[in-house]
Amino acid sequence: MSDMSTRYITHRRRKPRRSLLSLVVDAAVQASTWIDEKSGSARRLSQRSDREFAETLSHLLPFVFGKANGSIEQLPASEYKSKRFLDDARAIVHTPQLRLHFQKVRGQLEVEAASLKRPFEWEDVSTILNWLDTRQGLPRQLYPNFSDDRLQPADDFLRTNWTRLCEAMEAQED
Repeated sequence: MSDMSTRYITHRRRKPRRSLLSLVVDAAVQASTWIDEKSGSARRLSQRSDREFAETLSHLLPFVFGKANGSIEQLPASEYKSKRFLDDARAIVHTPQLRLHFQKVRGQLEVEAASLKRPFEWEDVSTILNWLDTRQGLPRQLYPNFSDDRLQPADDFLRTNWTRLCEAMEAQED
């Protein structure tokens, strides 16, 4: 006679079944870790793209870097915290009168300006000039959009409107 209490179990214990929810949560954690690891390389790619764009601007915007006495300024770390398009590049140019923010994205070039007293309150240059036109009683104008493959029109536009742009920035500071 064998006693049931003295019998040993010789087979392996099965692992408990995992619920579908726990599998999904584990997959999400692994995916977020992968994205976090990739964000470092994405940041480096953005920084390299920004450096190349700033170099291009310094060569193709002779007025801004010549007569307007502009210089490239280091982008703040906050510029790299938000998601960007792959072809997105940004640069800040500091001049004695104002600051310019250039952003190239999806084949378009956006040009924004900020006063020296409020250096991160960016406003599109066409909006600033329309504000000045309205203040002076002039009719609103349609200012051009720029493409990133041809920077000469942007340089010409800034050369032509530089005095008015500086005047508008001074008026906004008052």
